[in-house]
Amino acid sequence: MTENNENNKTFSELRSLMNMPNLDSSQRKQLVELLHQGYQASLDLYHAEWLPYIQSFPHHFTQPLITYHKVQDLELAATIIPCAMFELSLYSDPLHPLDPLLQSPALAHISSLHIHNHPLQHLNLEHNKIGDQGALAIAASTTLQHLQYLNLDFNNIKHEALSLIQSQNLPQLRKLCLMLNKIPKKTQRVLQEQWRLQHRKGPLRL
Repeated sequence: MTENNENNKTFSELRSLMNMPNLDSSQRKQLVELLHQGYQASLDLYHAEWLPYIQSFPHHFTQPLITYHKVQDLELAATIIPCAMFELSLYSDPLHPLDPLLQSPALAHISSLHIHNHPLQHLNLEHNKIGDQGALAIAASTTLQHLQYLNLDFNNIKHEALSLIQSQNLPQLRKLCLMLNKIPKKTQRVLQEQWRLQHRKGPLRL
């Protein structure tokens, strides 16, 4: 089979997947594999045809496509499928520091982050456009009990900032940065009052 015929066959499989109303976990995994194949076969063709095509099916990217366990794999997937979100599950220890993740632009493509064996105390996610969904994910995380400093400046957060302050999963949070988001003035006043009532030891920056 020629390379062109192989590309056509792969794109045909992609088209069949994309035209399904919903994808289960195995089909999402298959989608990721097909897109990696298309990307590796012809970068120019992928950007000219494949990527615009999959972006016309936004309903398939409202939930994470797949879970990764290495930052490098996540970064490659975010490059190939920039319209998608992913889950990342890491085991962190002194031999596997979190710095590469926290400095990576691929962080903006994580909808769910699981960090094992690491008492994370400082998390800076400014300029990542995590939005309300990301704020809710942080508030719901059960792996951030030791977090003391959280910077979410410039993240398009509108209505879910209060969930961060009210979360029972962030008992050690001392400083919260929420500047230059889209939080209504009325909500900002509620945030300040809730922060004061909880006797947090550090500032709330709005």
